[in-house]
Amino acid sequence: MNSFVIIVIYILFNGFCESQNNKVKLVKRNAFGYKYFINLRKRILLHLGFRYTLNFEETKKG
Repeated sequence: MNSFVIIVIYILFNGFCESQNNKVKLVKRNAFGYKYFINLRKRILLHLGFRYTLNFEETKKG
């Protein structure tokens, strides 16, 4: 492949990953006070545009 094409492809994929990482960091910065990690995980997934289903195992505490 041409080196220019490789650089352009790298920048496109890197930009997408960096934007997702930035969104996660912003959610983590504003998410103080979460007692359970699963709640933080759900909020991050919602901000990234994923859907999740509530399983019975996730509702167990302790």
